[in-house]
Amino acid sequence: MQRLGLVGICPKKWKTTAIVDHADAYPIDAVKRKWDTGALNQVGVGDITYLRT
Repeated sequence: MQRLGLVGICPKKWKTTAIVDHADAYPIDAVKRKWDTGALNQVGVGDITYLRT
């Protein structure tokens, strides 16, 4: 490359375009981690980790 007078091209520097509010990064814990309420059908949970994103 030097013999031919070629030079590498540097990409533009990274520019942040979005501001992330870390308070909104996780959903609200509506049951306050109290899974056993002492009654049936009061708390529902689910798992969607099998879905590809």
